[in-house]
Amino acid sequence: MGDSGSRDKVQEMLAKMAEHLKGIDAVKNCVYTVVAIADILKNSLGPKGMSKLIIDRYDNFVVSNDAVTILRDLDIQHPIGEMLVNLGKTHVRTQGDGGKIIVFLAAELAKRGLKLVNEGLHPSVIISGYYAACEEATNRIDELSIHVNGKKALLKSVANTSLSGKFSKRVENHLSDIAVEAVSTIAEEEGLINVRDRVQFVKKEGGGIMDTELIHGVIISKEILSPKMPRRVMDARIALLDEKLYLEKPTERSVELQINTPEDLDGYLEEKRKFGERKFSYIKKSGANVVVTEKGIDKFIEQSLSKNKILGIRRAKPEEFKLLSKACGAKICSKIEDLGEENLGYAKLVEERRGGRDKYVLFSCCRDPKAVVVLVRGGSWYICEEVERLLRNAMMAVSVAMTHRKVVGGGGAIELELAKHIRKTAYSVEGKKQLAMVEFASALELVPRILASNAGMDEIDTFLELRSKHSGNQNWIGVDVENKKLRDMAEYGVLEPSYVKIKSLKSATEFVSSILKVDGMYISKMGLKKRDQAK
Repeated sequence: MGDSGSRDKVQEMLAKMAEHLKGIDAVKNCVYTVVAIADILKNSLGPKGMSKLIIDRYDNFVVSNDAVTILRDLDIQHPIGEMLVNLGKTHVRTQGDGGKIIVFLAAELAKRGLKLVNEGLHPSVIISGYYAACEEATNRIDELSIHVNGKKALLKSVANTSLSGKFSKRVENHLSDIAVEAVSTIAEEEGLINVRDRVQFVKKEGGGIMDTELIHGVIISKEILSPKMPRRVMDARIALLDEKLYLEKPTERSVELQINTPEDLDGYLEEKRKFGERKFSYIKKSGANVVVTEKGIDKFIEQSLSKNKILGIRRAKPEEFKLLSKACGAKICSKIEDLGEENLGYAKLVEERRGGRDKYVLFSCCRDPKAVVVLVRGGSWYICEEVERLLRNAMMAVSVAMTHRKVVGGGGAIELELAKHIRKTAYSVEGKKQLAMVEFASALELVPRILASNAGMDEIDTFLELRSKHSGNQNWIGVDVENKKLRDMAEYGVLEPSYVKIKSLKSATEFVSSILKVDGMYISKMGLKKRDQAK
């Protein structure tokens, strides 16, 4: 009685200070939010998916059918909605693809889980069944996966699948070649591939998307230090210095410099000259004909570089400076005294170019580079940004396929095969958990149905035909949305990394499990006030 009375008092207190939902109402609130977000993305899935026009609060607009772009610009106030959006964005950022699939699976699993709760199943039983189905699915993916084994044709198919429907076939093939070549170049022997830190994207308006090119090197977005220096250097031997090649001006905190006579000034200038001579002697001794530094360069050293036909760049951006080290193989020296021939990098060509109004220095044809640059071209800045984003996602998908070395057929083929396997397994499971596993299988079948619908095919007829073919062990039969028919996706070259599918299934299952466990939702008065202001 005491516990019951305390609980009632707590509930009464919470009711006074907040709006609250309890039990099934709280679950419904969360599920309906997830379903609403999925409905926004539903008709944008696949190469024939439609685009959305998103206008933000500052009247900036974007037209895209990319999940991350759409979700990023939606002003979602519900906490569960924000969790789902962050889940999708994180998945695309780390895996390169599959953001929409996570949202669709999460929504369908949540909706079917709510149906089971209404039928009397306890949430813990449903969650247990979902996790069992997810484990069966991941094991089945491992069994069915096609091994990549470094085959560039398979990797290009992965890139093409990621880019499918975004551009013309000719452009997609061009960008796919760039994605595969870039990832293959920066790949380490240990299998670690860091696209985000090893690929530099430089956008230049003007020209067409087909003018986008991959350069085995790096771009430094600075001009050459002096007009007297060479604008083009072949067989460049590159020194990278992280040291101030100048005498700092006196400040309030440093030793005060007093110059009272012309002799004092001459002495100071002589010291600067000796400083410059000494620093430059190490550069000349090393044999470098290109010098790049993050810091400044003294005027005397600049003159000495020009006189000896050495190309110099100062105050390079830190991220470009580090990329150049990885690309050309130069060791960054924090002390010029440590500079030697063995610390120099190499590039076949270093030249100054002009892109629009700006000048930049291109380091190309580096030897065995571990960083590359993609010079993105397009008719407008918006197009350049879209190309960069999609190409980056394609590279991430290729890197995941290379790292984990397995791919599966796309076009809904793998989802149909997993649904068939889970449903068959569920019938051998005793207890109510079987019902949850069957619902999990049905949720997976949503993907090919959406693809067929978006392609203008009859959803029911297509789905029934797919089921029939998969029951005959045609594992990779999926929806060819381009030609509006069913075909073997593995033979057709529609492939996706196995690991992306596994991560999608696990993430969606974990997310829905957290929703089904919700037993109450409380919004404080401050939260209600902020929500009303947002409206």
